[in-house]
Amino acid sequence: MPTWSERIYNPTTTNAEWAMFALAIAGIIFSIVLMIVVIVNRKNKIIRASSALFLVYVLFGTCFSYASIFTWNLSWLDKAACVLTPLFLGIGFTITFGCLFAKSWWIHSLYNDKRLTIKAITDGKLSIITAVVVGIEAVICIIIAI
Repeated sequence: MPTWSERIYNPTTTNAEWAMFALAIAGIIFSIVLMIVVIVNRKNKIIRASSALFLVYVLFGTCFSYASIFTWNLSWLDKAACVLTPLFLGIGFTITFGCLFAKSWWIHSLYNDKRLTIKAITDGKLSIITAVVVGIEAVICIIIAI
């Protein structure tokens, strides 16, 4: 095990980091393009059936997750990077899968209704469920960051 005096800190960005930055930028651009496609075609029967609002939420969550790569840079070590990395990664993941959880709950509540009545579950109600899940994750990430 090297001692502290033998350790060398080299704050340069490696080629592997540049490759990860490029992949993250490509992923963010791809997610934004898909958001635009969903918004433009939101009246399409298939996109309307899959809830365009939640497709945009999921893509927004993936953008957050991709953005965590920029805070995870090994050559940029400071308090901001330590705080932003769990926030971006945790909240991005939770936005993405919180939407999937809310939509799964929606399907569960439709098919497990004992009275077989028509239920109107709005995007607003599903957005509230997603917001609660993301809020819990934000509190956890803030506690971790503190």
